[in-house]
Amino acid sequence: MPAKKKLKVSSKIVAKARQLLEFAEQRAEAAADWMELSNTLFGPDGKATLAFPTEVERTAFCKIVEYKRILPVQTTQVLSTRPSEFPAFRIRTRV
Repeated sequence: MPAKKKLKVSSKIVAKARQLLEFAEQRAEAAADWMELSNTLFGPDGKATLAFPTEVERTAFCKIVEYKRILPVQTTQVLSTRPSEFPAFRIRTRV
């Protein structure tokens, strides 16, 4: 089996990713819910969208450690959201 090639990502992408990670961690504390955080990061005018405008840059970003560290920040926001905010997932019981 061939060895995996080591990904070479420019230092500019890594620097932007580190700034984005810091922003995500700070914003997670102030965001009302996970959707607000997600839109702030990845929406049309989101920080990640503006920081990585090309497909090549976004692909490189998604393969580095900083991106993988942003995902748990979002997950924490999802887990902290009250179940009542997910109407499609309410458990219905018969009485």
